[in-house]
Amino acid sequence: MTKVLHFKSEKKTLPDNNFIVTCKIIGAIDGRTVYDFEQKIRGFFDQGAKHLVLNFAEVTYINSTGMGLLVKLSDIFQSSDGNIRLVSVPEKVIALFDMLGLLSLFKIYESEQDAIVELTQNILNKNKVQPPKEKEVQIQNTNAHVRRKTPVPPDMPKFKKTPTSLEEQMGAKPLVIDDDSKTAAVQFPYVGDCAVCRRKIEFATPGNYKCNSCSSYISVDINGQQKVHARFNSDVIELTFPCNIYHKNVALFAINGLVQQLGYSTYFWEDIKEVLDSALTIALEKNYLQGKEKLHLLAVADRDEMVIGLKSMNPFLDPNGPKDPRLPAIARKLDKLEVFPLPTRGQLLKMTKRNVSSMQPAM
Repeated sequence: MTKVLHFKSEKKTLPDNNFIVTCKIIGAIDGRTVYDFEQKIRGFFDQGAKHLVLNFAEVTYINSTGMGLLVKLSDIFQSSDGNIRLVSVPEKVIALFDMLGLLSLFKIYESEQDAIVELTQNILNKNKVQPPKEKEVQIQNTNAHVRRKTPVPPDMPKFKKTPTSLEEQMGAKPLVIDDDSKTAAVQFPYVGDCAVCRRKIEFATPGNYKCNSCSSYISVDINGQQKVHARFNSDVIELTFPCNIYHKNVALFAINGLVQQLGYSTYFWEDIKEVLDSALTIALEKNYLQGKEKLHLLAVADRDEMVIGLKSMNPFLDPNGPKDPRLPAIARKLDKLEVFPLPTRGQLLKMTKRNVSSMQPAM
């Protein structure tokens, strides 16, 4: 089978005389095309592009390797004070980015024009010369005798007002213990433990890294603090099905298969089954009232955690209306329940549940 990835790129000059490349990607970013994708993006950087806009409107699929590669390439552009911006990203890709914790790493726009306009404005604001502020100067009569204040010696202490209460006199205050580990910067290159698997990772500079042991994508700041963005050794299930009662069991069957594959407990499955059944029921009812649609179900799971996303064009949570009483009931069965508005219309219901048995120490 032939490769199915094509590129249409255009170069434009920015107000700071750097140039930006807009590139429309056509096809699938998968195991057969990910090398070409990396070489193409690296080529733009090697040619001197500081900024890159990737148009995903005609991207039919992107696998976990492609997503991880985007994180890596974005870090390369940021190292030269540039960035990668994404436009026209399909909603199911946005949902997967969010569920893997990668959404915060990228700026996403509806069109190429929106991305370029914002970047241009940022450059103009950065280079704009601010006029000096006028300062009012008091004019004194030179014929009058002016008594100058005796300068205070620099080592003269400033006395505080005497406390008025016994507690103040004794210096009674709530006990606060500062955590120096959160404020003290570390010296790079820095060797630390992976926040996921605890294996050693060498961090050359602050930025994004992939752990070779557990395939986690981690960002580290100047203080050595880590943030886990994604673990690509997860299993992923994606389903698109008509929003009607007849296909409800298909979704439950698929998630049950994932639960069994990962060896989750019966108790875990009972909670997930109840949660998913309630979420699908809400979507079915709203579909009946507001019009037919297709539902998108996405599940990302490993031995420690399962995240299920249900995308519906009809909102799960109306900001201006009453809260569905079933949502709090769903939340009580989960570790986290979130509702995200999608760029075009509809919402993503994101359900996260930890596998408690995997965190229990072996006897």
